[in-house]
Amino acid sequence: MLPTNGIDVQLNQVAWAGWVGLLVTGINLIPLGQLDGGHITYTLLGNKAKMLFWPVIGVLLLITGYSFLRGTPSYTWLIWVGLLALMGRTYAQPLDDVTPLDPRRKAVAVAALIIFFLVFVPLPLVTYAG
Repeated sequence: MLPTNGIDVQLNQVAWAGWVGLLVTGINLIPLGQLDGGHITYTLLGNKAKMLFWPVIGVLLLITGYSFLRGTPSYTWLIWVGLLALMGRTYAQPLDDVTPLDPRRKAVAVAALIIFFLVFVPLPLVTYAG
């Protein structure tokens, strides 16, 4: 029982721009490689961040498989898996890699990873028929 013939929400241009901004932020915060999320995880975990490569790739492949099982195939994450595989497991190492982060900067890094989980959209470009 949705208003306007089954359309629950109608977005204007500003709302679409906000959605795209959150989508791009979520993609940029994926904790791999040269993305900002990769820089954050490398700063927090050091060389151990490289161990996240295959689990994150696996999660993106699982999301893709789930979209196919639902009958709404989405190739979005397959493209990102390819791009992330091309970027490899390399991380930009900071010039000062021996000084540990102070608690305030650790809190900012954890907040950025929390933002990733809040804005990440598993199936961003899937259209549902009403």
